[in-house]
Amino acid sequence: MPLTAPQFDITEDDFIVLNDDFFPFLSLNKFKTMMRLVDNNDEPLLFAIQSSMFEANRELSSWVCQQVRLGYFLLTEVPSPSDNQSLAALYENAVFSGAKAMIIDSYRTQDTTGSGHNRADSLDLQSDMYYSVKRRNLRMMQNKPFIACELI
Repeated sequence: MPLTAPQFDITEDDFIVLNDDFFPFLSLNKFKTMMRLVDNNDEPLLFAIQSSMFEANRELSSWVCQQVRLGYFLLTEVPSPSDNQSLAALYENAVFSGAKAMIIDSYRTQDTTGSGHNRADSLDLQSDMYYSVKRRNLRMMQNKPFIACELI
């Protein structure tokens, strides 16, 4: 059974993050909803989305060149390696997960209270999980294997 993400309409109060010609634009409101962020200050969120987007685009650059050589000029034109996952959804999830990890990392650097160290350690686990989701989604887009290892 195909998985479907909730549909989001672009509203007047939404901010659209422009992307290059191959990848889809990204919605700030969708990012806030999907990542459960209620921050009223949009600038750090936009910075995180753009930074994550640039990283993802750089990681996918050789794969994009292959797709263009095959005649696919938009991500939505590329056939998905799986019936139940669209490449656009994988890309969006990768970018949003990377952005969320960056935001979590920024909270870690701001907490200087006595209990801050313990809280920071728990935030590390969260940001690591989001970075892992980002890497996994980018690998899945390219139909490459993914493995996660934890050092003990």
